[in-house]
Amino acid sequence: IIPSYNHAAYIRETILSVCDQTWPAIEIIVIDDGSTDTSPAILSALDIPNLQVFFQENQGTAATLNRGFELAQGKYISILNSDDLYHPDRIKTLVQALEVSKKNALFAFSHVKLIDESGEPVTSGNAFEWLLAAQKRLTEETSIPLAVLRDNFTCTSSNFLFHHSLVQEIGGFQDYR
Repeated sequence: IIPSYNHAAYIRETILSVCDQTWPAIEIIVIDDGSTDTSPAILSALDIPNLQVFFQENQGTAATLNRGFELAQGKYISILNSDDLYHPDRIKTLVQALEVSKKNALFAFSHVKLIDESGEPVTSGNAFEWLLAAQKRLTEETSIPLAVLRDNFTCTSSNFLFHHSLVQEIGGFQDYR
């Protein structure tokens, strides 16, 4: 699910990073949340198999994601923000991690790499130093819920892949605007 809002400069590359996944079963749902830039024209011009594009008046991220959850048909759901990119093996790696989990995990995430507006790695600055320190604190013994509360090392909803049943169980996102 790709919630899109005013990211004309990035949306095409974002979608292509999903198309480049090594995991074969990909359903791409893009919901444009009332963009006022050229995003709608870019999205309308794309001819990509398995791509579904929906347009709506601006309702905010929570409502946009929840609409995507309603539309999604897959066993697993992943969120990708419209200015982020996926590594080609991301979906495959996370799905396989969930499939082999002895704890019947319903949620997976990974390390992230920060990139700037031109797609180049961020290797300095406050955000980089914070993320590096948070990732160093992760060990096999780390309590993941406590680590998320302490550092929010997951950084972004683009880092989430979860079993579809988890959405049904918890009911989607709440709007806290």
